[in-house]
Amino acid sequence: MIRLVRPITVVGVALEVILGGHLSGVHIPVSSLTMPALGTGALLGFANTFNDIMDVDADRRGNRNRPISREGVTRIQATFVAFLLVAGGVVLLSLSVSMLSLAVALLLSVISILYSIVFKGVMLLGNLICASLCAAPILFGSLVAGYVSPRAVISFSLITMFLLSYEILKSMRDRDADEWTGSQTLAVVCPISTVKYLYVTGITVSVIIALVIFGFASDPFLYLGLILAGVAAPSLLSVSIVYRRHRPTLLEISQAVLLMKMPWLPAIYAFSLLVHPYYW
Repeated sequence: MIRLVRPITVVGVALEVILGGHLSGVHIPVSSLTMPALGTGALLGFANTFNDIMDVDADRRGNRNRPISREGVTRIQATFVAFLLVAGGVVLLSLSVSMLSLAVALLLSVISILYSIVFKGVMLLGNLICASLCAAPILFGSLVAGYVSPRAVISFSLITMFLLSYEILKSMRDRDADEWTGSQTLAVVCPISTVKYLYVTGITVSVIIALVIFGFASDPFLYLGLILAGVAAPSLLSVSIVYRRHRPTLLEISQAVLLMKMPWLPAIYAFSLLVHPYYW
């Protein structure tokens, strides 16, 4: 049942909240961000679970390893888990953040629901919403700390761009299921060459910008090492798999998707170094 919430993404989002507070420049102890991070993680777990509930028919056709589609968890059980997560998230945030921050968190949760119901099957818009929601905790963490800094905005933008490429790649993997459900995703509507081009362009731009700003880091060499080894290297391997042939197999796309999951945590660590006092 733990796979319902996608624990890796929950941990990543919780760390993004702490990263956002760190990048705000406001001197706030990590302990003050712990409950907001846990609450945000719980709300993301709710969003992931709700998305699985909505996607069960498509997953039974194209993604049988999800808990509900392989009948390891029933819809009723998943609904109960979703309720516990959203209730827990709201309680944790109510006890630890301002009314403004709580309102922003609830708005993001509403957007995640609308994504699963309405926008997921809309070409590119659904990908952009999903990527933005996964990166938004950086801005949320800055808001909780009291100041949404330029470096938090830059980190949010780069992670959003990278995750957008990841979502475009996933649309190639999910093409058959999306077509069966009538979703107008990028891989369903556009030629495979166009999808691959957009995927590579997003990765290339985000990695280049991340490398260019290394001088703003408190430890530029550690920052460069994290971006090159933790982000650029797995991304390059992912691209090489996708471009191995004109129409990659489902197995090859799945391998590329797995590689694209690796840069998230190294990127969070790298962006935590964007605190050079001279520039910020």
